[in-house]
Amino acid sequence: MKIQYKFQSFILVSFMIAALTSCALFETNVPPKQHTLTAKEAYNLLNKEGDNILFIDVRTPKELINEGKPTPIDANIPYKFTKLNKAEKKYDWLDNNDFVPSIEEQMKNKQLNKQNTIILICHEGRRSSQAVSTLTEAGYKKVYSITGGIIDGWEKEDLPLSYTLDGEEVSF
Repeated sequence: MKIQYKFQSFILVSFMIAALTSCALFETNVPPKQHTLTAKEAYNLLNKEGDNILFIDVRTPKELINEGKPTPIDANIPYKFTKLNKAEKKYDWLDNNDFVPSIEEQMKNKQLNKQNTIILICHEGRRSSQAVSTLTEAGYKKVYSITGGIIDGWEKEDLPLSYTLDGEEVSF
């Protein structure tokens, strides 16, 4: 009886360790802490060194229209797009296969290279975190995601946003 209990306990503990380890290995949405900035840190860095930084909003164009965009962004390059799935009556997320080439083009336009800083922002921080991993894998060295994105980062800090109203850009 005691041997069976010890064996069951061993199996249970082994299973829990394996499950926790596999979860840690597959957590790709959260970049390491050294690859994140608060909205205030990003804004201050952009004000100080903006010419040497590429600031990209990775949300969809529709999100920029509905939620506003951070005033100093260099470009909007969506990391993912949404597509209507009529059969399931929902939107699916699709990868933007041109994301890295579009970043490279923006870097070239601003006369920057893979050693320069790139700051990414999205709605809440998940897509920009994923984009950090993608750009790091592509060889970029200083890539940062803004924690909390537009909603819990930029807006909460009351940082400047602009909106397009009737074709005209208005800043707040």
